[in-house]
Amino acid sequence: MSHTSRRKFLGRLGVLAAAMARAPKVLTESNGTRSLAFAHTHTGKSLFTVYFEGGAYVPTALESINVLLRDFRTETVFPIEPQLLNRLYALQGRAIDIRLPGVDTAQLARLARRTLAGGVGYYKVSDFVHVDMGAVRNWGDPIGGES
Repeated sequence: MSHTSRRKFLGRLGVLAAAMARAPKVLTESNGTRSLAFAHTHTGKSLFTVYFEGGAYVPTALESINVLLRDFRTETVFPIEPQLLNRLYALQGRAIDIRLPGVDTAQLARLARRTLAGGVGYYKVSDFVHVDMGAVRNWGDPIGGES
């Protein structure tokens, strides 16, 4: 992921600040163990790891996350801030980027928008739909056939 893409990604996380109001409670309720799962759409690699356990970050897990989320074009590894991992942990289930095999992403976006629940972003060129639990809103590329 390039520096620009990383900045955009991190900026989008900032939009979900309202969801972060519950972060301290979620982090406290985690009983000292926090895990995350990642699926890298460009490389096809995935990772499930416990990154925090026994009151401390797990160095080998942090390194595995850094390697997975490296700039896949240049193989450059950038350290991911552990606090960002905590934000992701607190946001689990609140937002997701999706694509379903055999389903046109424009149709998927139309269906998601019709539910009138949360936000839906459609990205035609990247071929995915972003769905979150925030306020009802739409963004991204235009979708033909919407009423």
